[in-house]
Amino acid sequence: GSRAVRIRQLGELIHECSHMTAPQLEHVFENGASLFLARISSWLRLSYALGQPVGLQLRAIGVFVAAPGGQRFLSEFVEVGGVVTVVEIIKIPHLTYEDAALAIQLLSSVAASGRHFKEIICEGQGIGALESLVRGSKSEDQIEEVRDLLVLLGQANPNFSAPVHQALLRLL
Repeated sequence: GSRAVRIRQLGELIHECSHMTAPQLEHVFENGASLFLARISSWLRLSYALGQPVGLQLRAIGVFVAAPGGQRFLSEFVEVGGVVTVVEIIKIPHLTYEDAALAIQLLSSVAASGRHFKEIICEGQGIGALESLVRGSKSEDQIEEVRDLLVLLGQANPNFSAPVHQALLRLL
């Protein structure tokens, strides 16, 4: 469908499904939730590459990734390069405050899922991207959100705790 139709559909998804569990999402999408997530992830990459707003896609992906019991959705998002895409989005020089906040929120959901996912964010240059975002931010709220995400990335993540702590110290 057209861009307007896709935008409307994502808005409806976010409104109707934001508090659903993974099994409920599968039921709503008639066992096609993974395919829908893959399509949203592809649209995110395309929108980001074309310089279009990405907030709606980030919110919709968050519905799947943060869904209770949604470990499979999280793994699928990571496998299609979703984390790398979100880190790249954070690097955009003129990223809107809302898109940055949603990207931070999505990365926080990913990082909260365990050490393996924290390592993926760190390996994907997430530490440097977050540090750069803070340097360019004038928002205290955003700086706190990034700080909290960096702290989360450093906890129970021995392979990257030193670089995360160094980044936090540089931001003081």
